[in-house]
Amino acid sequence: MTKPDNQAHIDRQYLKAMGIDLWTSRENGQQGPQSTMSSTTSSTMLPTELPPEASTGPPVGSDSIVKTNRSVRPLVEFSTSEITAAISSFRINCDEPIRNAECLVLTEDPELNDQSRSLLGSMFKAIELDASGWLQANLQQTGDGQSLVDFAQGVNPGAVVLMLNSGGGDSALDHLRGLQLRVPEVPWFAVASYHPQNLLDNPSTKRPAWEDLKQLRQWLS
Repeated sequence: MTKPDNQAHIDRQYLKAMGIDLWTSRENGQQGPQSTMSSTTSSTMLPTELPPEASTGPPVGSDSIVKTNRSVRPLVEFSTSEITAAISSFRINCDEPIRNAECLVLTEDPELNDQSRSLLGSMFKAIELDASGWLQANLQQTGDGQSLVDFAQGVNPGAVVLMLNSGGGDSALDHLRGLQLRVPEVPWFAVASYHPQNLLDNPSTKRPAWEDLKQLRQWLS
């Protein structure tokens, strides 16, 4: 099936954001065009297969490429029911003034640096959500900060995006991805995807992260 022109444009925007100039279509196995990007990105190809099916339980933790605070259990090891139950107790710290936004983006440790923050902006721009449409804040399981439920009341989002540290694995989030995680008595739903630093450190996470963004865009439309 041929993709609508608008979807093809969005796909190209995401590939540009990810620094990918050569890819393989899942639909027909044909390679897409190459651009004039540097040779360091031209060798990166998207996998031709979809990510593995979601597992029935939380994965076993692996050595992390990205350093995190190990004084608490990593959220990537939570089951779906556990993370849904825990959402209301999450603590939020935000460097920006609270404002209305279509998406509230919560990132685990590590905190975003200039590179990962720029990548995050490019990712949302690829699904036609400009800077005014999303607000990023830091997610903590414990400590100071507002509760997520209280914080979200000031943002009034359609969705909360949990960008979790996968510990360097590209399948560690399979049991949480692609789901609307519902919290009782709140109007929004939460979705899980990869921390931007995971995408920078492990290019194989770029494909599933794009699937997550497309699903989010569909749910919000």
